[in-house]
Amino acid sequence: MKYTHAILGGTGHIGAALSTALLQKKQKVMIIGHDPAKAAEWTVKGAAYEVADIRDAARLKELFGQAERLFVLNPNAAPDKDIDAVEREQIGSILNALEGSELKKIVAASTYGAQPGDHIFDLGALYELEQGLAKLDITLAVIRSAYYMSNFDQAIPAVREKGELTTLFPADFKLPMVAPADIGAFAAKLMLDDRTGLFFLEGPETYSNQDVAETFGKLLHKTVNVVTIPEAGWKDFLIKGGFSEKAAASFANMTRLTISQQSEIPTAQHGPTTLFHYLEKQLQVNDA
Repeated sequence: MKYTHAILGGTGHIGAALSTALLQKKQKVMIIGHDPAKAAEWTVKGAAYEVADIRDAARLKELFGQAERLFVLNPNAAPDKDIDAVEREQIGSILNALEGSELKKIVAASTYGAQPGDHIFDLGALYELEQGLAKLDITLAVIRSAYYMSNFDQAIPAVREKGELTTLFPADFKLPMVAPADIGAFAAKLMLDDRTGLFFLEGPETYSNQDVAETFGKLLHKTVNVVTIPEAGWKDFLIKGGFSEKAAASFANMTRLTISQQSEIPTAQHGPTTLFHYLEKQLQVNDA
C-alpha cells in the first residue's frame, strides 16, 4: 500500500485536525478532496492530495485501494438542494466503492441521535452510512459526535453587528457540544489503534444557546440576546436563509427530534475544548 491512511473529507474542520495529527505522527496520508485549489496547502505539509467527485464510486475505489486505513466523513450537501437525496446518493457511492475492499480499518464520522428514518436530515443519512459500513467485512469504528461548536461560526457577524444570536432551540435548552478539532484528534487515535465499535464524543460541558450568547458577550464585552424562532416559523425561516423546501422540512424534523429525544450518554468520551476557548479562537480568526 502506498499510504497508511486515506482521509475522505480531509480539509474541513474535522478532517484538517485529523490529517494534521496523523502527519505529526509521521504517517503516510492521502487526503481525498473535491477542490484542487487546496492541494498545495496539504502537499507542502507532507500529505498526498487527490481530487475526486464523491459520487464517482470508481474513482473512490481506486483511491481507497491505495491505503490501509480510511476515515469517512460524508460531506454536507448544499442546503438549497434536496439534501436527503443528495447525501444518500453520496453514501451509496462510498459504499459501492468499498465493496471488495482490502482495507484494514475504517473510522467513520456520525452524529448523536443517528437513527433510521427519512427526511430527518443527518440523523437518518448518517445512520444509513453506519449500517452500510457495518455490513462490510472491514474492522469499523464509528464516532457519534455531539452538536458541533462550529455551528455558531456563521452567527458571528450578527452577534457582532446586532448583538443577536438566532436559534431554533429554546434559549435554555442544553446540548452536549464538541469542538471539531477534538473530533479530529480522537479520530486520529482510532486510526492508529485497533479499537472498534461505537464511540460517543462531546466536550467538557453541556451548553444552551443562552450560554453561547453570554460567552459571546464576555468575549466581545457587549450584551448578546438570544432570538428564538418559534416552531411554527422554522420552515419559513430556513427557506429565507437559503434552504430548499425539502431541506427545510428535513432540518425542522431533525430539530424536533433533537429537542424531544435528548438524553445523557454515560459512556461518552470528552474532548478538552470548552465553548469559551472555541469561540475565543473563532473570533480571533474572524478578526484576522
